[in-house]
Amino acid sequence: MKPARTLCALLLSVGAVGSALAQAYPAKPVKIISGYVAGGIGSTIAQLFANELGRQLKQTVYVEDKPGASNTISARAAMAARPDGYTLHIGGINSHPLLYKRGVDLSKEMVPVATVAAMPLVFVTTATQPMKSVAELVAYAKAQPGKLDFASSGGGAQHNLLMALFASRVGIGYTHIPFKGTGEIQTAIARGDVHITLLTPPSAMPLLDSGKAHAILIGAPERSALLPNVPTPAEAGLKPFTADTMLVLWAPRGTPRDVLQKLNAAALAANKDPAYAESLKEKTGSPPVSLTPEQTGQLFASKVEELAEAIQIAKFKPE
Repeated sequence: MKPARTLCALLLSVGAVGSALAQAYPAKPVKIISGYVAGGIGSTIAQLFANELGRQLKQTVYVEDKPGASNTISARAAMAARPDGYTLHIGGINSHPLLYKRGVDLSKEMVPVATVAAMPLVFVTTATQPMKSVAELVAYAKAQPGKLDFASSGGGAQHNLLMALFASRVGIGYTHIPFKGTGEIQTAIARGDVHITLLTPPSAMPLLDSGKAHAILIGAPERSALLPNVPTPAEAGLKPFTADTMLVLWAPRGTPRDVLQKLNAAALAANKDPAYAESLKEKTGSPPVSLTPEQTGQLFASKVEELAEAIQIAKFKPE
């Protein structure tokens, strides 16, 4: 009987220590590994979120940028970390094997903590052509088959696949013109070298404000705060679909549930802060997205399904 009682007492003691450790979390700074280039919109959002998350946790939360290989470098670094809640990852669908053969399916390799942002993409057309709406774009494309040029940052880019999905919904064809980055695309749209592209609302604003481009569609279920007059797919008479960049906070598998819950609660509390919500809206064009880990996982899965549909349409093969 004594050995059994001793074992029982030991287990209770271990459980109490584990509970105390979870309650003490975070007892030291928390690192978020980002797959985005420092100074870019992804890294900027990660830093904004980290600052507010730290304020809610009453602990330092900092961002370490590890860009490259479609966000897989950062994802693998976080995956290899101890699952104690002190090393996390911010990333989206870019690293998925559907897009990058040596990529990482975050939904299988890590666990979702919270949705950091869902940044809608806007379909932007050059002002040098009469395409101020989806209807006018379709009319132009059908009147001049093969003449519609679409600009993206690469053949395998998520943007190109989303354009393929959009084109199939409206029944038009297009020619893909790859560019090295957003700056080159903005210049090409402004000059009329290409007809259409997808941009984040902040990236589109300079073109729209200067009158060199038109915003014809926002790839979200609701209108953007930065572009309140731009219709959603449903409002444009299309079968609903999303075109956005989803940033998710992930943790290594095996991270204690208590820690995940504490992180999610802090993220939800951050979203309720008026100053943070306004800053995020200015950066992305959309308010914060308050979801549980389970809801975040479900939303991410839906993005993967849409991506798979677009890949089938575009006949894209990852490299």
